[in-house]
Amino acid sequence: MSREFPIHWIEEIVDKIIARKPNVAVISTGKTTSGRIHVGIMRELIISDAITRRLKTRGYKAKFQFFVDDFDAAKKFPPNIPKEFKKYVGMTFNVIPDPYGCHESYGKHFAMELIDTFKEFGLNPEIIWTHEFYEKEETREAIRTALKKVDIIRKIYEKYVAPTLAEDQRDSYIKELQHWYPLMVICEKCKHILGKRNGKIIPNRISDFDAERDVVEYTCNHCGHHGTVSISKGTIKLTWRVDWPAKWAITKVTCEPAGKDHCVKGGAYDTGLEICKEVFGYEGPIKVPYEWVRLGEYDMKTHKGITFTPSDFLAIAPPEVLRYLILKTDPMRGISIKPEFLPRLMDEFEDFEKKYYSDRCDDFTKYLYPLVYPDEKTPDHVFRIPFRFAIM
Repeated sequence: MSREFPIHWIEEIVDKIIARKPNVAVISTGKTTSGRIHVGIMRELIISDAITRRLKTRGYKAKFQFFVDDFDAAKKFPPNIPKEFKKYVGMTFNVIPDPYGCHESYGKHFAMELIDTFKEFGLNPEIIWTHEFYEKEETREAIRTALKKVDIIRKIYEKYVAPTLAEDQRDSYIKELQHWYPLMVICEKCKHILGKRNGKIIPNRISDFDAERDVVEYTCNHCGHHGTVSISKGTIKLTWRVDWPAKWAITKVTCEPAGKDHCVKGGAYDTGLEICKEVFGYEGPIKVPYEWVRLGEYDMKTHKGITFTPSDFLAIAPPEVLRYLILKTDPMRGISIKPEFLPRLMDEFEDFEKKYYSDRCDDFTKYLYPLVYPDEKTPDHVFRIPFRFAIM
C-alpha cells in the first residue's frame, strides 16, 4: 500500500492497478437502462471516479468510462410505464420509444436522467452507448472470435454454471450446451431479440455459424421468422456473460467495480475473467466487489419501480454528502439511505469538512476530503450554513 496514505481502501485498489503497469489505466462501469436508475449505481460510479482521481494524483494516466447498456432487451417494464408497452417486451431499449416523448428512445430517456446528474456529483466518464459499440469493427471481430472459440466458452460455462443447477437440470444443461452459441440476433422482421413461450423468455440464439461466408442462421422466437444474417451487417449481440469480457478486452479495462451478486465465487465476474483470458487473450480487470445500497429496509429494484434516484438525493442533500457516505464506507459493508437519518449524516459530514480546514486535520481527512468534494480541486475554504439550521 501507499506509504503516504496507508489508511484507506481506495489506495489498496490503486496500488494493485499500478502494479500491473498499464500504459493507461481504464476504470469501467455500466448500467442497463431498464427504467429509472436508482442511487445504488452511484456506489460503482463514485468508487471508479475516486480511483481515477488517485491514479492521476499519483502521476499515472487514467481513463474512466461508463457503458450505457441500452442494447439489452426489455423483459418486463416498471409499474410506472404504460401497459401498452408490453408489446415492446423482447426488443432492445435503444429501439423502444420514449414513454415520455422527450428522447429518441426508452434507453436514452432513462440514461440521460442519470447522466444529467453527473456534473453535480463531479463525475466525468466517457459515455459509451452499447448499441453504437456493437457497430464497431472491433466488436464484430470479437463476435467472430467468440464463435470460433465456442468450444472453450462451452467448457467454461460447464465449469461455472452447471454446478449451480439442481442435479436433475444439470445433465440436460450440459447436453444443450453442445449446440449452444453465445450470440443473439435481432429479428429482421419484428425487431425482437427475445420471444416468450409459456411465460418463459427465450432469446433468438443462432443455430449455425458459417465462418467462410461470415454469416449466422437464426429463428426468431417472437414471430417465427427463420433467416441468415451477416456478422458484418446484421444486428447481433453477444450473450451477457460473454458481452462483458468482450468489452473488457476491446477497451482494455484495468479495473471494474461490480455488485456482490456478480462477484460471488464462480459467478458472472469469475466466468468473465476466464473467458476474457482464454477466448479474447486479455487478463481482464481487477475485481472490486461492493454491497448493495438499500432504501431503508428495502432492496431497490428498477423493474419493480422501487427506486430512489440520484436526482432524488440531490433534492434533499448536497452531492458531496453521498460521495462522503460511499467513500468512507468499506465497499463490502451495506449502505442504507434513510431520509430521516439525513440530519445526523449532515452533522457528521459538516464536522468532517470543518476538520479538513482546521488544525485538527488528520491523515485520513486529508486523504478523503479531496475525493469527496465534487470538483477535483478543493477551494481554500468552504463556508456552509449548518443543515439543521437551514431546514428549520
